[in-house]
Amino acid sequence: MIRARPPAIRAAMLAALTACSFAACRKAVPEADAAARTVRAQPAGIIEAADELSSFGTVSFFRKAELSSPADGIIASLPFREGDFVRKGAVAATIRNVQYELSRARAEDGITQADAALELAAARLFEGELAVEARLVGVEKAEIELDQLKVELSDAERKLRDKEKLFEAGGVPEEDLRTARLGLESQRVGLRLMEKDLEAKRIGFRDADLAAAGLKPGKDQATRRRAFVELNTATLRAERDAAKAGLAAAGKELESADIALRELAVAAPVAGVLGGRFVEEGERVKAGDKLVVVMDTSKVHAVVPVREDEAGRLKPGMDAKLRVDAVGDRSFAGTVDAISPAADPGVGAFTVKVLVANSSGELKPGMFARVTIQVGATASYPAVPTSALLGRSGARARIQVVSGGRIAWRDVETGKESDGLAAIRSGIARGELVVVRPDPSMEEGERVELEE
Repeated sequence: MIRARPPAIRAAMLAALTACSFAACRKAVPEADAAARTVRAQPAGIIEAADELSSFGTVSFFRKAELSSPADGIIASLPFREGDFVRKGAVAATIRNVQYELSRARAEDGITQADAALELAAARLFEGELAVEARLVGVEKAEIELDQLKVELSDAERKLRDKEKLFEAGGVPEEDLRTARLGLESQRVGLRLMEKDLEAKRIGFRDADLAAAGLKPGKDQATRRRAFVELNTATLRAERDAAKAGLAAAGKELESADIALRELAVAAPVAGVLGGRFVEEGERVKAGDKLVVVMDTSKVHAVVPVREDEAGRLKPGMDAKLRVDAVGDRSFAGTVDAISPAADPGVGAFTVKVLVANSSGELKPGMFARVTIQVGATASYPAVPTSALLGRSGARARIQVVSGGRIAWRDVETGKESDGLAAIRSGIARGELVVVRPDPSMEEGERVELEE
């Protein structure tokens, strides 16, 4: 059974319920009826823009050559000052080395001595060839004399036979016969002596001698004579060849000394500007000491950092444009030459080098440069006012769009900017309502009204 409450308690409960309902109504009504904030918005337009990447950096030399001393010595001349243009092959520094100079003088003396030795050897060879010719004539003369003696011996033998017949007939005395026999024997001994003498004279002039020396005798007399001359002057010819070799060696010594002296005139291997001098005239230097540095600026690199999220889109050979404030409102065409293989952990960016021709020499190392790299072809993109971009970080930004009368936050990727408009590569579509000047305090889903 339910018992009825006293009137006083019922009245208190009713009052409490009434107060609670009134308070709840006071809180709910303002929330439902709160005025929506007014924003200015416009539809995202369209813009034709190239797919480009922009960055800032500095101009750097294309390459440089550090010239060092090839030997110990004293700086004799430094014809160029810092900033001067140096042609390729121009002497940028000259060094004096007394030891090198003395070495060259000794080499010249060696040339003189070797030349004299060669002349002497050549003269001896010539005289030797004449002597061999004379010996050959002597051999021929001895052969003729031997033939003559043989004829005379044959005649003496005939005469002896005649005297022997006469002696038998009593026509000549015995003494005459003995004298004839003795004379014949003497002629025979003379013949044998002449044969031995001719045999000795023929040594060096025999076919066997030619064969032993590896020479061919030849078929005609003139060829045989030349072969015999060559055989009998081998030692003199070797001396002549040794003198020639000595002269050639002395020539090499002189050439080596000249090369060493020429190297003391230090030439620039590239054309460019003198970027620095590390010594002065009159200073003593050691081999390997740095003298000057020449920077090749016929081309230059624009060195720029590129964020790691964009570096992957770049490739060597892409077209680029370079602007340098120091040379006026001009642009220079270039190409992407190199992309570093690793990012700088300090800044999280990759280093990109853009190669630019610089035949005029206007672009100097160290100048501030603005670089735009053509990543892709021209395309149509949604466009929003640059004032609509919040929280910009490189190509990243946030914008507010109005959809169904409420605010929606969008993360977008920006592209080229021109005349107060920014191309949006991703994040929104053409025609969406974009808040022109967004309020960062507005929340996702907050109700707004459009400014008329």
